[in-house]
Amino acid sequence: MQNLYTLKEWATFSGSSYWYWWKLAKAGKLPVIRTAGKILVRRSTIEEWMAAQEAASLHTDPEIIIAGEMRRID
Repeated sequence: MQNLYTLKEWATFSGSSYWYWWKLAKAGKLPVIRTAGKILVRRSTIEEWMAAQEAASLHTDPEIIIAGEMRRID
């Protein structure tokens, strides 16, 4: 069961905030295991979830790219 972490353990392992992960789990946006009053995460599942989040943040469709307007400031 080395791949299972509590949210506090995962936050320490990943170097991020416990509250960040807790809010994601509470909102149902993070795949978790709820048991005996604890919220557990599986490392492989979180890594897959993070990869999906990363892929979703990339826009490869050139029509989605929105360019700003340049203007001169005097």
